[in-house]
Amino acid sequence: MATKTKTHKLATGTIEAAVKQVATSYTMFDIIDLLDETMAEQPALHSRVLESMCWMIDSSCISQARTVLFERWKDIDPEEVTDFDGFCQDIGEELSRSSHFDFDGDEKTLATLLALRTQWHDDAYAAAGADDRDYKSKSLREQMEQEKAQKPNVGTRANYRKMAQLEAAGRSTLTDGLMNTLVKARGALDKAAKALDNLPDEHDPIYTGDNAALIYADEFSNLNAAWVSAKAKVEQAELEYNTTIENKEQRFYDAYMEADTAASTQRIESNKRLMPTILEILRAASKHAPASAKFNDLPEVKQKQLTTFAVGVIERCKVDVAKKYARQPIAFAHIAEAAYLCTQKLNDVIRVKYNSSCELELVRTQGSIEHERGQKRKACSID
Repeated sequence: MATKTKTHKLATGTIEAAVKQVATSYTMFDIIDLLDETMAEQPALHSRVLESMCWMIDSSCISQARTVLFERWKDIDPEEVTDFDGFCQDIGEELSRSSHFDFDGDEKTLATLLALRTQWHDDAYAAAGADDRDYKSKSLREQMEQEKAQKPNVGTRANYRKMAQLEAAGRSTLTDGLMNTLVKARGALDKAAKALDNLPDEHDPIYTGDNAALIYADEFSNLNAAWVSAKAKVEQAELEYNTTIENKEQRFYDAYMEADTAASTQRIESNKRLMPTILEILRAASKHAPASAKFNDLPEVKQKQLTTFAVGVIERCKVDVAKKYARQPIAFAHIAEAAYLCTQKLNDVIRVKYNSSCELELVRTQGSIEHERGQKRKACSID
């Protein structure tokens, strides 16, 4: 007997409501609490992850202070301040007013990051102690003083190499000429090969008389010599073309690397010149850092950045710990399990909470970020 199946229809907005309900459960999400809950029993992993997270929040504080500087300079009335140096001298006094930190904005974000920084370093200190390791945090001044130009990482170098390959393969008068020579050489080789293939067999009736064998041998020798010569010309043409392309590729790659190093060096020099002002901004903001600050007080875009960073940190720290526990497979299995569990939870938070709230955030390429930084520095006359 045939049975009738029921079709369940979701009411309009049910899916959206369900997603919103799940996202609400992460409203009070705190990344350090999650790391503590999932990793505290594995101090070797826990302490290293927290140490890296502290480095990240230090970098975030410094970066946010620079954002405060650039954004305030960008919005200032040109008639009030005529030079950037004068602006830098006054910014500390300007930020001493608590009103700048009462509302959501760059200043309040900085104050919150500084408050969280203290909490995170305290937690990292305790975690290092549980792992029988010493922990000494660096001041933000030390962080900036020790900032050095970084060489492009493996991924960046691979991208530069691919860009160089594409550029080298592009057309030019030189490569076009070499390619034409190569095409002609290959055509001559094909012609010589066909002539050799079409040579009649030595027992063919066309070879008659007492000198038949000598005639065949002579023709074969001439055709074979022509083929060998054509083949050598093809190989020479290929060598010249490939060498030219490889040289072009290497030149492009070297140029990309040189430009990257120059930009990095210039950025560090600019940062060093701005260091006194950045330290003054940090000092002013630290006076307004709320002791009761929580992770969810940060803008969700910033929360997402730190949470996403944590996922990568866990993987890198797990690899480091794997070397330490090379002869303790069972102990490392528990560490790997804790890392997996924490990563899964972090990915859930990113997927449910932040992807919905940050879906309208503009995706910016590194090139656009560097361009924006350059424009800010140009506006501030620090390059």
